[in-house]
Amino acid sequence: MNAWSGLVLLVSLLLASCAARAPIVTAGSPVVSSAGVRPPPDQPLFRGDRDQIVMTAFAQVGKPYRYGGNGPDSFDCSGLVRYAYGAGGAKTPRTTATLFASGRAVALEDAKPGDLLFYQLDPTRSGPSHVVFYLGDLEGIHAPTTGGAIRAVNLTIPYFSQRFLGARRLLE
Repeated sequence: MNAWSGLVLLVSLLLASCAARAPIVTAGSPVVSSAGVRPPPDQPLFRGDRDQIVMTAFAQVGKPYRYGGNGPDSFDCSGLVRYAYGAGGAKTPRTTATLFASGRAVALEDAKPGDLLFYQLDPTRSGPSHVVFYLGDLEGIHAPTTGGAIRAVNLTIPYFSQRFLGARRLLE
């Protein structure tokens, strides 16, 4: 493969990923995902130290995924959220579904570091099956799957952008 064909392939992949991106949700409008899931009504926000929560989540990168893991040695996606929020002084629900029913809906373009992004990775479920910590600039931290490790991820890749259900803010 020469340099030009490599460049053409790279540009094609980038354009394909842009075309596959989920639409950005605008604030104030009701949202129904492609799965027909409507976000829950707004709930009271928790008090906590947003910076401490984000730093705690980031400090877990590299630790193993374990289904039902609550830390500090291994985590599943919602266990990671509960652990990091707890370090920042906010007690949160334990499951992805109950986290999705907490806080307030925010548009993706208005999300702040520490907000939560929800995805439907399991096509057999009508609601969210995965939660990701938002870091900003369409980057996140998540506990992926058995055999994986907690890691940072670019959320514009089609695997995530095509399965996005909504963003929630749990902190004041």
